[in-house]
Amino acid sequence: MEKQAEKIKDLSNISIESERLVLRPISHNYDRDIFNEFDDKATEFLPRGPYENLEVVDNFITESIEQAKNGTNLSLAITTKDGEFLGLGGLKEPCSRVPEFSLWLKKPAQGQGFGYELIFAITEWANDELDFDYLEYCADSEATQSCRIAEKLIETYGGKYIGEVPENVRGIDRMTKVYQILPRVQK
Repeated sequence: MEKQAEKIKDLSNISIESERLVLRPISHNYDRDIFNEFDDKATEFLPRGPYENLEVVDNFITESIEQAKNGTNLSLAITTKDGEFLGLGGLKEPCSRVPEFSLWLKKPAQGQGFGYELIFAITEWANDELDFDYLEYCADSEATQSCRIAEKLIETYGGKYIGEVPENVRGIDRMTKVYQILPRVQK
């Protein structure tokens, strides 16, 4: 099967399933979930903090849908198989040579293996559908669970820890760890 790296343009209908999760295109159906769950605790290590109001969330969703349609960003709503909203995940610049993971889980969903499961599912999809040099995974150096996700991916696919880079996250100087995850070895 030929990979579709340059052929994929419209990513707005991508759905991925794993053992416990369904990753489906972001939509306005999730606006209240995002607004309610995207709080200070859940966004501690993210460059963007809580949304001020539902209008800002709706603008974010509309922009994400447009980016998916033109292939520049893959934003997926993460739910359990019975429909409970858990967060958002995807790939920034999915059709580039170096797509970058994005991941946010609501606080109650953290620490249950959902992060690894959804990143693994996206990695498998990317290996089947995209042509890339490596996937980039960035995590705040203090977000130990997020760093462990990258380490497990490296154990599975190969890759390496690149190092730490300074970032200013909402006015706070922090260090971000950068990892490269290699494509699956073809047999």
